[in-house]
Formats: sequence, structure tokens, C-alpha cells
Amino acid sequence: MLMAGLGGAGDASAQTPAPGSDRKESLAVLMKIASSFEVRFDESLKAKFDDKPAMRWTNTIGRATDAAMFFWMHDGRPVAVGTTFTTDGVIGHEFQSLALKPFEVRRGEKVVWHPREPGIEFQRLKDAPAPADSTRQRLTQMKSLARRFRAEAIKGPPAYQENSTFQLRLLTQPILRFQDPQAPELEGAVFAIAMDTDADVLLLIENRIRDGQPGWEYALARTNPFVLKAWYDDTQVWSQERIQAIDPDQPYFNITIGPLPRKEN
Repeated sequence: MLMAGLGGAGDASAQTPAPGSDRKESLAVLMKIASSFEVRFDESLKAKFDDKPAMRWTNTIGRATDAAMFFWMHDGRPVAVGTTFTTDGVIGHEFQSLALKPFEVRRGEKVVWHPREPGIEFQRLKDAPAPADSTRQRLTQMKSLARRFRAEAIKGPPAYQENSTFQLRLLTQPILRFQDPQAPELEGAVFAIAMDTDADVLLLIENRIRDGQPGWEYALARTNPFVLKAWYDDTQVWSQERIQAIDPDQPYFNITIGPLPRKEN
């Protein structure tokens, strides 16, 4: 999750109470903001916002007082993920595309993010077993494959010392499970690879058709702007440079929603 800085601009709703000690009230604020974004592939094709938060946490080092992650779904699979968070008296939102084609995101009448390239790239896990017959067995397979991945983040100012390296940990349970509504065996899961409970990398493992054959494939996505690396067993399979996250054409992007609203007495 982004903690190094915020880009963009926006206005927080004056009708929204401030997130505070009441976690239920705070979550309602975060969800209301996240649900105000519409993911569209064209004028008639819109992704569905999943209002159940996939993750929620605070980050003392990064000064996040509350954060909640949400997914947007289309045809049974996630196409975008976003985290609404409060830090240093402001509300921000980060985006990451999980789609295989471009789309745009609107808030009201304004287009705020329009990634021009796919957000992820799937690779076949050639040594993986064939997808099992039952949902329970396939979940066991996905968890077993996920455990073979590891990742690290190399972070820097303002929240961390320059080149601070952190070995991230895989959360054992997927934060999202999904399936093709027309072919339930073509299912997948999203796993978080986190620093404490703050996801820095998302790992997707999915039963996909390639060359006419089903098989387990993986894709990785960032959820912070720092240097990120991932390995499958002993082989490095993914690397991301540090970015500013201010270009709305890119698959990872963040904006400032506005100052933290004050509660009226």
C-alpha cells in the first residue's frame, strides 16, 4: 500500500463523517469513497464494485490510521483493486489494474484513471499439477503453489530509511476467491504478500485455458510504489522499479481525495 506520498487531487464529501475511533463508522467512510469510483471498459460495460473489504489494516510506520482494500469484478474475475486510506490528515486512494486490457475509472463525471496497458501478465506454472476435480482440492493446490512464492520490498523516505529491505510474508488464506460463472472449474484466488498486515504485493493464481488446455497460471501486481521483487522457489520471476504513481495512464496510480472531514458535534 502507498505510504510514501500522494498524487492527484479531489474533494472529500462534506456530508461524510470523519473516520475515528469507531471502526464501523470509519469503514463506512472508506467504503463510500471507494464505491464512488466506476470502472468502465466502455459506455455500457461496467465492472461491479465488491463492497466487502478484502483487507483492512493500520500502518504505524507509514502513518496510516485506517485502510481498506476493495475489488472491482467483471465476468467473475477481479479487474481492478483499490485501497482507500487515511494518513497525515488526508484521505487517499490507490489503484492497481488487474485487467488484461485498458479501461477507465470515473468519479462522478470526471475520468480519474485510465491505464493504457494491461495491469498484469499471466505465466503458466509448468511444474504445477493439473487442476483437480473438486473446488476443495483446487483450493489446496492454489495454497500450495502460493507458498512457493516469496517477495521483498526495498523502501525509502519519507516513512523509511533509504534502501530499507523488507522480506514480505504470504498471508496463508486468499483474500479473494473467484470463478468463471460459465465454467466454475476455471477459478482463481488472490493472495496478499504483506509487510505485517499491509499488502505490498498481490499474487493471483488462476486455472486458465492456454493453447486449449486448462492449467495453473500466476500473475503478480504491486500495491505500493517502492522497488519490489518476487521469486518462485529459487528463481526470480518479477521485478518492479520505484515509481511516483502520479501518471493516470499507468496500471498503478494514486490520488488524494481530500482533507480528512471533521465530525460535526
